[in-house]
Order: sequence, then structure tokens, then C-alpha cells
Amino acid sequence: MTPEMREEGIQTIETNTGRPFSASELKTIEQGCSTTLVAALDPTLPSGSFLGDCIVAAPEVYARDQEKAELLWALSERLVGQTFEW
Repeated sequence: MTPEMREEGIQTIETNTGRPFSASELKTIEQGCSTTLVAALDPTLPSGSFLGDCIVAAPEVYARDQEKAELLWALSERLVGQTFEW
């Protein structure tokens, strides 16, 4: 990820959440992958669960906004340089 991509991502987070994003909110590699590992390896989780910091959680209100979801999808496609159909 280039510095420009990182800055665009941070600006998008700030716009969508309505609050500043601090570098202290960034996670270590271990912290960042732990929730994914729980999702992949915990057989007791119901299918389709949303996890936050290794526990089942409800997504934030802004994360359920359809317009913001479409903006995030478009940004993601631009960042990876590929268009996906869904």
C-alpha cells in the first residue's frame, strides 16, 4: 500500500465514522489476524457471525449503511486495480 492509498483509506474512515482516526488504533500483525483465526477455527460460531476483537459483535451503525458500503466497495476496487461483480 502506498502512502497515498493509506491516507485515502484513513480519510474514508474518518468521513464514514464522523470521527478522527488515530494511528494508535492500528493493530499489530498478531492482533490484526487473531479475529480472522477465531472466525476460521472456532467451530461453535454461528454461520454469518460478525466478529470484533475475537468476539461476536454487532456492526457499527455506519457499517450497515448501504451508500457507504457502495463507496467502500468502489474504493476497494480502485485500491486493488480490479472490478468485481456481486
